[in-house]
Amino acid sequence: MILVLLIRSIRAERKAIEEERLIHALNKQVFEDALTHVRNKGGFDNYTRERNSSTFALSKTAINCVREYRIGGDEFIMILMGEDYQNREELIRRFEEAQKEICSSTKNRWEQVHVALGIAEYDPETDRSLNDTVRRSDQLMYENKRNRKT
Repeated sequence: MILVLLIRSIRAERKAIEEERLIHALNKQVFEDALTHVRNKGGFDNYTRERNSSTFALSKTAINCVREYRIGGDEFIMILMGEDYQNREELIRRFEEAQKEICSSTKNRWEQVHVALGIAEYDPETDRSLNDTVRRSDQLMYENKRNRKT
């Protein structure tokens, strides 16, 4: 009788492990962009539901490759916290400097990198949710894009 229970227990454990792997794989498919392998809009929406308030800045960019959340064709959201949040101005400066360096070193115009950047800091006084911060970041990104064209 003990041997039978032990076998059932091992089978149940294996089944639980297999189910956990399947759930992990399905979550990855749901929240990860298949093309870029960064978190997608669903992953970002999930993140915003989990987060109430804290100090961070939101950067919405339209670029070719970035790591965080891909929320549209060429639009990505990066959330800066901790040391990155504290150093955000320096990170922006270095990012823009790298962009200029890439553009000046290319022979062909199609090799250049052009980035529109909008950064908004979460403000618990004015932002009812992280989506309000995203909207402000979006407006700033498009304003930045228009200014770069002039």
